[in-house]
Amino acid sequence: MKADRHSFQNHLGVLSYNVYQGGKKKMLAFHGFGQRSESMSSIINALSYKYTIYAFDLFFHGESTWSDVEKPLYPEDWRGFLKSILEKHKIDTFSIIAFSIGAKFALSTLTLFPGRIQKIFLIAPDGIGINFWYSLATRFSLTRSYFKSIVRKPNRLSNLLYMLKAMRIIDRSLFRFASHYMSTEERRQQVYHVWTVFRHLNVSKADITLHLNDNNVMLSIFLGAYDKVIVKRNITSLLKRIRLHHLEIICCKHGQLLEKATELLVHS
Repeated sequence: MKADRHSFQNHLGVLSYNVYQGGKKKMLAFHGFGQRSESMSSIINALSYKYTIYAFDLFFHGESTWSDVEKPLYPEDWRGFLKSILEKHKIDTFSIIAFSIGAKFALSTLTLFPGRIQKIFLIAPDGIGINFWYSLATRFSLTRSYFKSIVRKPNRLSNLLYMLKAMRIIDRSLFRFASHYMSTEERRQQVYHVWTVFRHLNVSKADITLHLNDNNVMLSIFLGAYDKVIVKRNITSLLKRIRLHHLEIICCKHGQLLEKATELLVHS
């Protein structure tokens, strides 16, 4: 499906995105880690009969850039980027779809633009509940410094992963996942920048619940039955509080969810 390329730039960076002209309704799409806007193409094609979709390259992905890697992205910064884009395209109300780490942007958008969101579709969403390893690596300056040192000294990471595996703190699937995404210096830099710069885009379960219920927003979540990356108990504990929700458990792993969720989303 043909797309029109756009971007918005301010002193913080460049946010690049594709516009896929389709149905009358509007939808924002946020991809997962290590991907770019085109990674959502199967879902975009499936939903284009209903939505015109604005698919974003997250910062440090695709053509989007962040000017200062030591400066975190705050919710008010994200609001500034998105507000300008919504005004440019004259978008009033819209739905959101997000995969993995893209859910951080989806949930932040929910709280920053109350009353304007119609539906939210989250596939293996990151950012619901507190991830111990993410919090440990990014919360304190000392652990951030150690995390940064791993970028250029990968043996530190290997030793840590093997120790955690031996202690059965992580299983083989999660060990392989972490090893893959940290296998090159470029990937390690991307992980470091994404984790540290995005660290303030965390929305509490209480705030998620409040904004969804007060504005009657339908939340649909798609999880993989064999996904070792996303902790299902964080999701299910949230859904108990949400009035309008739908949960799909798909028999697949984390990396297969985009493809598997597509056929279900056609009927959403």
